[in-house]
Amino acid sequence: MLAASNITSPPVPETVVTDLPGVNVYPIEQMPVKGLLSASQPTSHGGDILIDNGLALTERRVTLMYELKHIIDGSHTHAVEGRCADFAMNVLMPAEWVQADWQAGSRNVSDLAERYQVPAEAVSYRLHTLGLRQHPGRWLNRAYCQWQPHTTLNSKRVNQ
Repeated sequence: MLAASNITSPPVPETVVTDLPGVNVYPIEQMPVKGLLSASQPTSHGGDILIDNGLALTERRVTLMYELKHIIDGSHTHAVEGRCADFAMNVLMPAEWVQADWQAGSRNVSDLAERYQVPAEAVSYRLHTLGLRQHPGRWLNRAYCQWQPHTTLNSKRVNQ
């Protein structure tokens, strides 16, 4: 996906998702379920992603990739949640990039979070999965995503 978009260094832009044919992203002022950060629904032409407009940029980026994986898999079961998180980390922080930064001496989690424009917890998780650092615990306590029907999509398409 990154190679097809000619993306060779961080940060990965949101357009890698928003420019996909058939994928529509809608920032929502108020999600229909309290605590829900996002939702997605595969469609015959791609899929729709609803995302809480109040999320910080770093969290929105992870959440967007997370929901894209749900569209790709066509599933919202509890069993795929970990795969969605791993997909988001792989797209936003490819192993080759992170390992190169690490070997070049970039080992500060906050600095890496800024470079990749992701939450520090996501960097810590990614470093752990790559065997570069111990992870202190769970990451990104997020609500389970699910599709909820909406009567209005009080929103506009994301163009960032």
